[in-house]
Order: sequence, then C-alpha cells, then structure tokens
Amino acid sequence: MSVDFFRGKQLDLPAPTVDLVELINAPGLPLLSNSVSLIRSVDKFHPDITIEEQHAHQLVVTDHPVQGAQDGNFSISDHAYRLPAEVVITYGWSPSGNGRTLSSGRSSNFLNELYQKILDLQESRQLFTVYTGRKIYKNMILLAVAMSTDVYTENALIVRMVCREVIFAQTTKLSVLLDPKTQLDPAKTLSALQRGGQTLQAGDAANKLALLPVIAPVFPKGE
Repeated sequence: MSVDFFRGKQLDLPAPTVDLVELINAPGLPLLSNSVSLIRSVDKFHPDITIEEQHAHQLVVTDHPVQGAQDGNFSISDHAYRLPAEVVITYGWSPSGNGRTLSSGRSSNFLNELYQKILDLQESRQLFTVYTGRKIYKNMILLAVAMSTDVYTENALIVRMVCREVIFAQTTKLSVLLDPKTQLDPAKTLSALQRGGQTLQAGDAANKLALLPVIAPVFPKGE
C-alpha cells in the first residue's frame, strides 16, 4: 500500500442525504467504534468513530534463482525481506462527540485545533503506537495526512492517515587483531596497535642536506 494508492483513494464519505454529524453520533456503530474492550487510536488521538482501517504487509523476494531443494521445505530468508507495515486509517470527529468518548468541554474551535495537533505529530517525526481492531503496531511514523471539507463535512473532521512502521536493525562492532606473520606487507596492512605514549628523538639518519648553508648559483665564466 503506497502513498500513490493513498493519494488516489477517495474518502468513503456518506451519501449526501446522510448527515455526517448524525452518523458519528449514531448509537448503532459497534463494529468500528471505540468500546470499553477495544480503544482504537493513533498515538494519543482517539476518534469518535473509525470509518476504515486498511492493513498492508508485504515481502520483497529476489528475482534470481535460489539454490536449494524445490520441495518448499526450507527457508529463503536471505532472498526475501519484509517491508515496513503500513496502515491507512480514516477517523472521524464531531464537536459534540458521540456519547462514547470524553467530549465534554470541546470548544467551538475543537476541530481545527485537533487537525493541527495531528499535523504537529507528523512534523515531529516521533514514533508512536497504533491500536487497530486487528493488530497493535509499534514504532510507527505518520507518513501522510489528508482531510476533505465540503458542504456535508463542514461540521465534522474526517482525516485519513497513512502510518508506516520503522524497522530497526542492531549492529555489533568487533575488533580483530591480525597476525603480522600471515600478512605479506604488515607495515601497510596491519591494524593500528596501541603502544602507549611515544617520545620522538633525532636519529643518525637525519636529513643532513637541510643543515647545509645556501650556496650561491655558479655562473659560467665571462658572464
């Protein structure tokens, strides 16, 4: 599920004959609405209603042939890797709430302030947890945000968010000391060795030419 898919996806809004505020406040929406046993959220944002959740889990497999048995009873982890999981979520809010969320004290500018807070989360690049009806996703980042306002959604906030997983990798640093006896030219290929503090002294092979006085150039006779 890519951003291009997200951009081309139209919001599945109710038909024009349906009042969206009434839809959010409707009591007969137990399937995608928040309940006591299941609280859907993106970070700290709890919706009045969850309109849609789309999950995507993909693997990338190499195109070249893989050496091994053909009975399928073996793993090809070196030739297939998992892409970050993506979740496209559509949430809805109303200034009056839906009776199942803590909506008391919402100001007249609640929808605008909420939308700005969602944009602030995206701008912060902070990782968060997404709670859906099927799976809990950790280490997610807000990849894209879209919101549509028209004559039917003026008094509601319908936001579509694309959340993508950030996969972490752990690396280990190893120090390897090479044996000078196994190297052709240890002076060039041997690893740096810790020999403590060193004091430099002038040796017998100093550049004696640098100590000679400057000699005037000798010109041919007659010039």
